[in-house]
Amino acid sequence: MHTLICGVTMSGKTTLAHKFAKELAAKGQTIIVFDPVMTPTAAGSWPENTILFDDEHDFFDYLIQPDVNRAHIFVDESADVFNLSKPWNNWLLTRGRHFGFSVFLIAQRPKMLPPTVRNQCGRAYVFRLAKDDLKEIGADFGFSDLHKIELDKGDFLLLNSGSAQFQKGNVFQI
Repeated sequence: MHTLICGVTMSGKTTLAHKFAKELAAKGQTIIVFDPVMTPTAAGSWPENTILFDDEHDFFDYLIQPDVNRAHIFVDESADVFNLSKPWNNWLLTRGRHFGFSVFLIAQRPKMLPPTVRNQCGRAYVFRLAKDDLKEIGADFGFSDLHKIELDKGDFLLLNSGSAQFQKGNVFQI
């Protein structure tokens, strides 16, 4: 299942992604990351054995190799990678699961991601966002009143596609 992690700057989204990556790496899972910024967070940096890229072309060239499969892929600044001007990158979301890829998209503004990309995510961790962004991501996941819920630093809502229920958490309390 693909996952969207979205929120304003400094809300905790990359900290959450680092925590997920570390948990998966501790279980022996392969972690591949595209992170053009490489900023450490409250959770530190990416796990030690991460296959790490800061160049988009090198990242996709690596992913299309025939022996690359069954990996958790984290894409920071994902709105720069998956947007309407680069539809050829969308294969990672639309067909990536056939290669055993589980993709985590990290974005400040989910509205900047095309609906085709957002709708491939079965789960969303939603941190603080502008009201318009909350309305749109809420609509994507079937929550019309999402924009009415107040979130503080580190707070997130976990939305699962196909469910009317959501959970609230805080990245600094996990």
